[in-house]
Amino acid sequence: MSQLRIKEYPTGKLYISDELLKTHTLTLNDLKGNQMTIMLGEAINLCKFSKRAERNLNNQIAFLSSCKSAGILPKVCIYELKANPPDPEAQHILIISGTYDDQIKYQEMFYLPKAESIFDSLFHSQDWSQINPESSVGNIAQKGYGLTSLDSFDALLRKIRNGDYVVSRTV
Repeated sequence: MSQLRIKEYPTGKLYISDELLKTHTLTLNDLKGNQMTIMLGEAINLCKFSKRAERNLNNQIAFLSSCKSAGILPKVCIYELKANPPDPEAQHILIISGTYDDQIKYQEMFYLPKAESIFDSLFHSQDWSQINPESSVGNIAQKGYGLTSLDSFDALLRKIRNGDYVVSRTV
């Protein structure tokens, strides 16, 4: 278990572990075997999708791409990773990374009327579960909430750093 450092903000907390303090630049292969550099900000959310949730992943990427085109996606970096070799629990990971403030803006974006309108026009529904990952781990907590451990976050980040995932696409 790594040591947790906590940086407090008026809107919540940013948790920092030893694993997170390692380089914020990762060099991973893409699907064609070419090397690609991705940037990790201070605040990271790792959304896991198994093979059975691939439709949700594609829906979420379509939604986020539309929000980006509409100018309402905050300044976060978004990468889709694919397990190599396949991992039944986390076949795909969506990395959403940026500053603490941009991550909070990202979480709040889902409640904007413009985002709700985009979602409705894409999916003709108000069923937001169509874009949900099966699980996610991150290093931020909004005001009133907290994290007791980053162990599962660190373990998944280590797998990514070790090259167990390749970059499929960016948003």
